[in-house]
Amino acid sequence: YIPIEKGTLLAKLLNIEQPETKPVVSAAPLKSGLMARGLHNLGNSCWMNSSLQLLSRLPLLPDEVNGSKAPLAQAFKYLSTDLKNSGHAIKPGQFVSALLARLPFLSVTEQQDAYEFFTLFFDSLRDEMGGNAKDLSGNDIENVKKIDTTTIDKSVSFILDSEMRCETCNSVTHIYQRTTAISLCVPYGASTTLGEVLDSYFSESSSGDDWKCDTCGNTTRCAIIPHIATTPQFLILHLARFRFGNNGFIKNNIKVELPLEISHNLKTKVSFKERITPFSLFISQKTSIFRIKLSSIAQINIEYHQILIFHYTHHVDTFFENELMQHNIL
Repeated sequence: YIPIEKGTLLAKLLNIEQPETKPVVSAAPLKSGLMARGLHNLGNSCWMNSSLQLLSRLPLLPDEVNGSKAPLAQAFKYLSTDLKNSGHAIKPGQFVSALLARLPFLSVTEQQDAYEFFTLFFDSLRDEMGGNAKDLSGNDIENVKKIDTTTIDKSVSFILDSEMRCETCNSVTHIYQRTTAISLCVPYGASTTLGEVLDSYFSESSSGDDWKCDTCGNTTRCAIIPHIATTPQFLILHLARFRFGNNGFIKNNIKVELPLEISHNLKTKVSFKERITPFSLFISQKTSIFRIKLSSIAQINIEYHQILIFHYTHHVDTFFENELMQHNIL
């Protein structure tokens, strides 16, 4: 980690010339319609800006954060407060300083992957707040549940259940894994819907021929069916649009419709009551229906400019408030 010297261009971009203070909250009312606000782009930091602007809308941290024990969490809380209440774009200098102190291998002036940053940032926050930063998996769901100890876990963490059925003896085993998002592979074609992409993810698939059954001891194939074993307050979905081809990364530009309500069979094992959140989940155990009612949709888009040059933008559609916000200022 190389300290950023004051007086340099990067220092001015990061706004670290000023003393570290809590953000000043603007008292001006926010305007409806298309608003250009969010975070200034520090060279190629759109991947970070878009992720932070999405995460700042979620209740990830408690009301009080100990800055001496959790400096990154405190910096993010200050940044979130400023983003929610300021009617103009801000410079994330203080946050970037805390981020680089925690993750010195990151460079805000170079292109990075937004989803990879999202994962690293979540693990760092959980570690500061007393949680385990590593993925926990096993065949005992009660042991996996013990990891859910932070406010972050209560908001976005959930447990995926991979049900594996042996094709030789039909025995069933389960592997439970705590995660904070579902990465969905976007299919090629003219268009699709979020419900169809989710259906594909939760459909039955088959393993290779080298899977060993713990019950019969044979090396065979197994059918794999994923389930949601526990539900989060906010469900974060990642649409994986890039694949590596002969000439580098190839983006799938298929349009994915995001309807206000999605109903399809996910065979979930829990009953879930309505919650007043941007992503309200409705699960019926009897009919095995998974329904998402969206009062707002937050998404990160990737704008393709030329080969290997991309730009992330963050859009929030709040339907009940008739508001469209476009974040991430160039």
